[in-house]
Amino acid sequence: MTTTPAQPLGALLLTCLLGLTAVQPSISLMGPTQRTTPGNLVAFNCTAGPFGSSDFYVTWMKDRDEHPASAQRLVTEDKAKYTVTSKVWVTLDCQDVSSEMTCEVTHRHLAEPLRKSMNLSQVLRGV
Repeated sequence: MTTTPAQPLGALLLTCLLGLTAVQPSISLMGPTQRTTPGNLVAFNCTAGPFGSSDFYVTWMKDRDEHPASAQRLVTEDKAKYTVTSKVWVTLDCQDVSSEMTCEVTHRHLAEPLRKSMNLSQVLRGV
């Protein structure tokens, strides 16, 4: 069987189109809606997905210190798509003005974890 130059090009085009239609997982991170002063407890929310399975892990960090999630919820969009929402509550202090809060989501189908950070100088007021 001989191939014409159009056959490999057609296969490449099909592969590219299939890649464009597949939804790539994304991540978002939301902090408090208003700036706050040191000493207050504030919430951060992280949402990631869609994933093809529910085997993921969410890690919260303030700089290099890990913080346990206060709440985590799995949302099933349909039989094959999962999204995770995670929340952490953190008490901020004056030194946190140079810190950042990070949400990291690992999944077996990701080559590298999804990661989103927020500078806490955007959250703290009057420091």
